[in-house]
Amino acid sequence: MRPLGRKPLAVLLAGAVAVLPVMAMGQDRAPARIIRNVAIVDTATGEISPAMSIRVEAGRIAAITATAQADEAAAEIIDGTGLFAVPGYLDMHAHGIVADGGDHAHAGIGDQQAVFDLMIANGVTGFREMSGGAEVIARAAQLRQQAEAGGIAAPRILEVPGVLYVGQGGPDPQAAADFVAAQQAAGADFFKIIGGPKPGVLAALAAADAAGMRVAGHLPQTVSTEEAIAGGWDVFEHLGGSVGINLDCASAGPVMRSRMNEGGATPPAMTPNFILNPLLFIGNDAAPALQATVDSHDDGKCRDLARLLVDNEVWQVPTLIRLRTLAHGADPVYREDPNLGFLPAQTRDLWQRLGQDFAEGITPEAQAAMAAAYDRKLAITGLFKEAGVPMLAGSDLGGIWILPGFGLHQEFRELSKAGFSPLEVLQATTRNAASFLGRQDDLGAVAPGFHADLVLLEANPMQAVENFSAIAGVMLGGRYFPAAELAEMKARVAARSAE
Repeated sequence: MRPLGRKPLAVLLAGAVAVLPVMAMGQDRAPARIIRNVAIVDTATGEISPAMSIRVEAGRIAAITATAQADEAAAEIIDGTGLFAVPGYLDMHAHGIVADGGDHAHAGIGDQQAVFDLMIANGVTGFREMSGGAEVIARAAQLRQQAEAGGIAAPRILEVPGVLYVGQGGPDPQAAADFVAAQQAAGADFFKIIGGPKPGVLAALAAADAAGMRVAGHLPQTVSTEEAIAGGWDVFEHLGGSVGINLDCASAGPVMRSRMNEGGATPPAMTPNFILNPLLFIGNDAAPALQATVDSHDDGKCRDLARLLVDNEVWQVPTLIRLRTLAHGADPVYREDPNLGFLPAQTRDLWQRLGQDFAEGITPEAQAAMAAAYDRKLAITGLFKEAGVPMLAGSDLGGIWILPGFGLHQEFRELSKAGFSPLEVLQATTRNAASFLGRQDDLGAVAPGFHADLVLLEANPMQAVENFSAIAGVMLGGRYFPAAELAEMKARVAARSAE
C-alpha cells in the first residue's frame, strides 16, 4: 500500500516537511508527566500490554517502560490503573473551522472554541478540514499558531483544501488546470472535487496529478469510478456522494449514468440549508435512482470495483453517519438526542424544523428508497473493507444532526455495523489516518517519539466500539485533560448555548 497515494513522493514529502513545525499543536512545556500503570493498545495488532508507564516530555512520548522499572523522578504522575491508552482519534472528514468566506456553511454549531472543546472532550486530537478557500486556509494557519503558542486548546488541523471544484470554467481543460494551479498557489494541502462536466473534471484530475496534489471529494455523476481512478483520484468521500459509487456497483449503472447526464447536469444551489441535508431538497426526485441502484446491485461488479480500488491504492472515507443522517433526516434518535443541548438555540430550532420538513415533505416511498440505499452503502463499505480497500473514519461535522466529537463516535458505531472489528475501527481513526497523511512516525500509535496525543479509556476498546466513548482522560501534545476538566469543557459549551 502506498500511503501517500500516487503522487510523486518527493513533492509530497517536501510539503510535509514544510508544515510539520507548525503542526505541533498545543505542545506542552511543563515538567515531565508519567501515565503510570496503564494498559497500552497496539494499533497494529490489537494486543494489549498491561502495567506500563508512558513518560511524556515536551509534548512527545519520551519512553515507555514496564511500571515496575519506570523512572518516576521529577515527573507529574497520572494514575492509569485500570485504564487503556490509545492514540488520539483523528476525524478525517470534518468542517471544523469557523471562518467567514468558506465554501461550506458551518451550520451554526457554535464558536470556534466550543467546536474544539467538544472535539477534545470526545478524544478527537486532530481533524482533516474539508471546507476550503483562502479564508479557511488563513484561519487554519492562525489557529495552528495560537495552539502552538498555548493560547488555545485545539486539535491538530491536519489538512485544508482550496476552493472546492464544482466545474468552474466549464468543460475547458485549460480553465480547469488554471483552477488547480490557483488552489496550489493559495496553499491548499489537497484538491477537492464536488462535481463538474466530464472534460473539466478529467482535466482537473490530470493537472492535480501533475502538480503532486492529492485529489479527494465526491464522485461527479458525469464520471464513473473507473474513469476517476484512471485519472488519478486518491480518496473518495461519502462513498462518492448521494448515488456515488453505488452506481458502479449496479448492473443498471452505465445506463443510469448516461440518462442522468442527458442534457447536462445542473448543480443545485448550495444554500446553507441544502448543505445541512441535500436529500430534503432533492430526495423525492432522487429516490427512483437510489432505489434502482439497490434493485440492480451486483456483488460481482462491486468486488471488481473493490479490486480496482485496492490495486490503485485509492482510499475511502465513508462518513456513514453523514449518509445515515441524510437518509433518515427525521429519525427520533437524532431529533431527541440529548447532545443537541450543546447547540445554540437558533441552530437547534433550525435542525428540528428541517427534520419536521423531512418527515412531512419526503414521501414514504422516497424515505423507504433512501433507507434502502443507505443499507446498501453500509454493505458496500463492509465489502470494500473485506477486499482490503484502505479506510478512514470521518464524521462530516457540519451536516445536520452531527456534533463536534460526538459525530465521530457515531461513525465508529456505524463502521461496526458494517462489519468492522473494534481493532479495524481504531485503525481507521489512528494508524490508517497516519499512513494516509504520511505521518507514521509521529501519529497513530502509542510509541516513543510520537506526539503525546492519547485517549485514556475506562473499558477495553478491543471488546466493543462503544468502549471508545468511555473516556477517562485526554492528552493533547502532552497537556492532560482529566475527566473532570473534560466535563467542565462540555458544561461551558452547554451554558453558552443556553444563553
